[in-house]
Amino acid sequence: NCVGCYSVNSKRNASPDLPLADIEVILTKLKGLNVDSLVISGGEPFLRKDLPDIVSFAKTKGIRSVSVITNGTSIKREILQRLSGAVDRIAVSFDGSSSSSESYIRGYQRFADLKKSILAIEEEGINAHIIATIHAFNIQDIPSYFELARSLNVGINFSLLSCTADDKHSKRLIPDDNAFERLAEILIENAGQNAFSCGFNFLTSTSKHLILKVVLFELKNYNRFYGGAIWNI
Repeated sequence: NCVGCYSVNSKRNASPDLPLADIEVILTKLKGLNVDSLVISGGEPFLRKDLPDIVSFAKTKGIRSVSVITNGTSIKREILQRLSGAVDRIAVSFDGSSSSSESYIRGYQRFADLKKSILAIEEEGINAHIIATIHAFNIQDIPSYFELARSLNVGINFSLLSCTADDKHSKRLIPDDNAFERLAEILIENAGQNAFSCGFNFLTSTSKHLILKVVLFELKNYNRFYGGAIWNI
């Protein structure tokens, strides 16, 4: 399990996965509530053989945008082929901007496999995307992530690690105030250099995030730096 994953919760995962019929009922109700955008995450969505059926049903109900977030290690070509033409975007989680990067979140580096997954997604005509979690030890790698996205011709967005520090490993990964200041500096430095889809997702909003709120507000209004995902700050 990845460090900080909200799915690592016994109450959240107390029941078996729902059958397709129940999911279709839920999707119908969501559309009735005017839900226009759906993000399917996990766990790992590609462990379900009926993932294409879920996406297709959501589309037939009129949900405009359907995205899938995956860890990138269980993607099968036949599932991608069935998703092509239905899913709007598949986002792959990266834990390192190169094969030599230390994997702080996953615990082992799968960069080569993840890159192959991105290429496979693109080969099936699906919009591919990179997601990376920013923490205390990889803030300086943000420019390298930009370069990776550029080399693969895909969009990128970042999440900020903001889990409860219940062990030594996770505690040392959570950025302190100095790290936040450096993150803000890097965002400003790179704002005008990345004319492709890029956004930041933030899971919490405490006082120490104030500097980033100000910086991100400015970045959102920067002509060449625009949000590739929902901004939640």
